Amino acid sequence: MQPDQDDYLAVPVQRQLDGFTTGELSPVRLAETSFQRALKHAELNFIRLRDWRAVAAEAEASERRWRSGHPIGKLDGVVVTIKDNCLVSGMTTTWGSKVKQVDATEDSPPVARLREAGAIILGLTTLPEWGWKGVTDSPLTGITRNPWMPSRTSGGSSGGAAVAAALGVAALNLGSDGAGSIRIPASFCGVFGFKPTFGVVPAYPLSALPEMVTYGPITQNVDDADIMLDILRGPDWRDWIATSPALQRQDSGGPPRIAYSRTLGFASVDSEVLDVTDRAVQALEKMGWEIDEVDHVFDDPWDIVRPLYFGGLGYMVGATEEAARPEMDPNLVSSMQMSPTSDEIYAAAIARQALGRCMNLFHQRFDLLLTPQMPLTAFEAGRDFPEGRGMSNWFQWNPFTYPFNLTQQPAASIPCGNAASGLPVGLQVVGRRFSDLDILSFCRRFEGSFPFPCLHRVS
Repeated sequence: MQPDQDDYLAVPVQRQLDGFTTGELSPVRLAETSFQRALKHAELNFIRLRDWRAVAAEAEASERRWRSGHPIGKLDGVVVTIKDNCLVSGMTTTWGSKVKQVDATEDSPPVARLREAGAIILGLTTLPEWGWKGVTDSPLTGITRNPWMPSRTSGGSSGGAAVAAALGVAALNLGSDGAGSIRIPASFCGVFGFKPTFGVVPAYPLSALPEMVTYGPITQNVDDADIMLDILRGPDWRDWIATSPALQRQDSGGPPRIAYSRTLGFASVDSEVLDVTDRAVQALEKMGWEIDEVDHVFDDPWDIVRPLYFGGLGYMVGATEEAARPEMDPNLVSSMQMSPTSDEIYAAAIARQALGRCMNLFHQRFDLLLTPQMPLTAFEAGRDFPEGRGMSNWFQWNPFTYPFNLTQQPAASIPCGNAASGLPVGLQVVGRRFSDLDILSFCRRFEGSFPFPCLHRVS
């Protein structure tokens, strides 16, 4: 019996593949459903779709391969979306900008691997200009809105990818994360987001942010993220850093040793968020997990990230012709005022090493660190920071994400409940470097006890 159309949006990747094998599911119908769902929610402004004829041709070719028993790869016929900072051959990569665009003639490494596995690219998802901030709006595409509450932000910079996941438009959505850009929108949109260890997934073109940005999955469930990571990871000659060894589970000889920090020692968190994350941790303890609460993990690393992050942004803005800058996000242009001195950059680089050692020492005691993913729920769309809180930059409402870009550790955002407003709340799970599979294993067990409130099922 063929599933109803909306059921296609809830089918995990492995079940899709099993259905393609038996003929119960159709790559063509899946692509049609995804495309129509994206059109239905065009007001959320989250994706630039490919021409339907190209998508349909790839889906029809996939269906023929499955019928003949010769799929070309592990994702043959599975629909994916790509963040619009990746090169997708045959499409224009815009980086959300009017002044920096390129007609791609090659695929970025993650895109190439997805295509080689047989995935069908539905379109390119939105981001702020150059992916520079934690919300998704740009002079090119406008505001990307939260599917749970369209007056609120989707988060960013992989906001379009998180919206696509929340709506079930695609099972696999490629994002990138340089200071929280996968985990912020995953938390705000109530989906699963995973930032791998830096270097596990190859990146090209390279970023101006020094060894902070990595590509990763945004999905509706943990298994799909695991499948996607398996396709994405491994070295590529275009990224000289992506030479990591094969990921191995790092068994500490017993149950994982888990710490929970409500603030890391410096963050201010809304009580409604802490209520949700505290309840999730308490529920885990009732299930038999031993979790130690840790008040202080490290001091606020703002003085480390500011020179490194805004030094990179300042370099990119400075390399743009002044005549073009009026076409850019004005807050991006004004970020040049935060450009550091060379002494500040060197001091930050040294302090970053100390932060990394601090976390290495922390993981001598604990395998995993749990924190609230965000200190607040999604705020008003169209703003860089929430109104009435005395904030002047987006890092002030984002204390839990960027530290682990500095330390290059893997980190996941997993839905753990909803605030009184109905907006999702996420729990962050952080592990030592290259413990990516351990994080996914923990998140899979968490998911089994706390099923995600996927939006298309709720609505």
